[in-house]
Amino acid sequence: MRLHNYFRSFAPFRGRIALELKGLSYEYIPIHIAKGEHKKEPYAALSADTLVPMLEVDDEKLSQSMAIIEYLDETHPVPALLPAVQKVQPSAYPENQA
Repeated sequence: MRLHNYFRSFAPFRGRIALELKGLSYEYIPIHIAKGEHKKEPYAALSADTLVPMLEVDDEKLSQSMAIIEYLDETHPVPALLPAVQKVQPSAYPENQA
């Protein structure tokens, strides 16, 4: 796993926290947003939206910190970082729906 990250931004910080809480090893790739590195090569060639953070896993690329956290929870469920999703049972009676 490779995490392209900016040290000062809160959103990338969430990705680092998630990886550390999960105990996963990753390569940290610094991207300096204030210097515009996210809009230049080689990062711009990797990231279609040029957003930071970006997690690379094999040939997959994920941007947006919450998408990264959701992916990590799905692929490495313990410890869970997000609450379990409860399925809502549809009802034929509208008064029984929340």
